[in-house]
Amino acid sequence: MLLPDRRFGVLFVLFIAIAAAGESKALRQQAEELWAKAEAVSKLDPQKMSPYHEEATFTLYGLSTGDLKGKYHKEFADENDWVEEFRAGDYQQLSIHKAKDLYKHENSEFTPHSVELLATALASQKFGFLPHEKVHKIRQGKVGDVDASCIESEITDAGFPLKRLTCFSQADGTLLSEEFMQHTVLRSRYQPLDGKLLPTHVEVQQAGVKRADADLTYREDPGLSAAMIKVPAGMQPEHQCTQITTPKLQSRADPIIPDSYAGKPLHSTVTLEIVVGTDGRVKSSFVTETAGAELDHIAQQAVRQWRFKPSLCDGMPKQVKVQVEVNFRGM
Repeated sequence: MLLPDRRFGVLFVLFIAIAAAGESKALRQQAEELWAKAEAVSKLDPQKMSPYHEEATFTLYGLSTGDLKGKYHKEFADENDWVEEFRAGDYQQLSIHKAKDLYKHENSEFTPHSVELLATALASQKFGFLPHEKVHKIRQGKVGDVDASCIESEITDAGFPLKRLTCFSQADGTLLSEEFMQHTVLRSRYQPLDGKLLPTHVEVQQAGVKRADADLTYREDPGLSAAMIKVPAGMQPEHQCTQITTPKLQSRADPIIPDSYAGKPLHSTVTLEIVVGTDGRVKSSFVTETAGAELDHIAQQAVRQWRFKPSLCDGMPKQVKVQVEVNFRGM
């Protein structure tokens, strides 16, 4: 059940445990069967999909400028020829895949965090059970008013435990919700498309607060061909890495607690998206989760002094964007 307030919608899942903690072969097999059914009914296979259009109207909540409405559309001719675009206010993100090349245009150095969260939630072909995922429990309960089977698991190859909770409809096997790293994605109102069931409503929460939602429509289009996917003049293809590594933090400067917080309890976190250059230095930063103007500014000053081993694309240094956190702790 979701609380009616759109800003503070919280997912309530009522559980009845049916398995003890710790993974067994039977428990893992049951989890794999739940994922297999969800993939069979809802996961798009680009190699087999017929041409289609996907459109969405969405709202981004809690921005510094207030709530922002936007639109998304995708035209899919085949796995090698498609276009998708996000527009919200003055922001635009355009991606075109033509034959073997990917073209991208973004009129901002930083992608709004809410757009990133929403883009991940809309990717209907990108979900599944992970190889290094350890199943702790499988529970029966409800997501909203829908009977659900839920997998409580943990990602074990990240160097520290990452908990994950995934719930599936008992009626048709569709994916209802995912909770991972304080993010929750809710999918509902499934409709058929080319033999699959796809959600027509998606909601994204972060730490229990609604950050974005979208209403989607789909329609098949047999007349949509690869020749109709055009690349605007001036757009250049991006180099596609066959192997890429993430930047590795080598040294960091801790933030300086401001005098205004002296003697006061302080437990705040600023989340930033940073650009790490080919030399491992932070080129720029953008606050995606604020702790107030003063702490945001101090956090940005601190990360400017961080040094990384740069990302490598096929062995060559590559400038990339990554998300980091700066924690303020006092008293």
